[in-house]
Amino acid sequence: MVTAPTYGAIRGVTSVLDLALSKLQLLVDQAGIERGPLLAALNGVLGDYLAATDSALAIQIRLLPGGADVPSTAGGRLLVLVHGSSLDETCWLRNGHDHGASLSQDCGWSPRYLRYNSGRHVSDTGCDFVAVLEESVRAWPRPLDEVVLIGHNMGGLVARSACATGEGHAWRSKLRALIILGTLHYGAPLERGGNWIDVLLESNRYSKPLGNLGKLRSAGVADLRYGNVREADHHGRDANTQPPG
Repeated sequence: MVTAPTYGAIRGVTSVLDLALSKLQLLVDQAGIERGPLLAALNGVLGDYLAATDSALAIQIRLLPGGADVPSTAGGRLLVLVHGSSLDETCWLRNGHDHGASLSQDCGWSPRYLRYNSGRHVSDTGCDFVAVLEESVRAWPRPLDEVVLIGHNMGGLVARSACATGEGHAWRSKLRALIILGTLHYGAPLERGGNWIDVLLESNRYSKPLGNLGKLRSAGVADLRYGNVREADHHGRDANTQPPG
């Protein structure tokens, strides 16, 4: 279990953030099978800071076949599943049921799981998603017939952002469907009241120990707050006081 030491590692993090992160680095390195979800939760809360400081804790965006870094047999129908805030690709696995694998069997799609730093601005992640997806499509071992995106929570905003900026790319011309689950496109009223991040952290057993960071707002959480998907939605605005135009 990582819960008890995590509480100790983040105590006082708002005043000594870098010291706390150095302790968390040691904790993450020792987390074993819980490393991924713990890292995803940390990135959801502080991912923009981690990326800006080139921290080793910052998640790098990538597409994973079958939820792991292993090759898989590729068909002509690509399905990309995009996780929500403070999560990673393991959120698509519940009680032994892999949603991507199930859709592969039922619909003949080849599933890929996007892993990304959910603390960065949605618009920045959307641009990176475009590039990663384009590279994957061009390297696909056979001609693709269609691309389908499924986004959950923040993943829906990321997918929308990619669709908006992906015009002219090979994958965009193959896009046949965008499926969005549990995404608040017009923002989260609870977060505007200052409570959403606390609810988010409490709802995830891996991010719950990070509750002491609740008063901090990463760029990604601020975008979730208002449903931002474009750079213009947040550029030059105070995320804590000004709604997007």
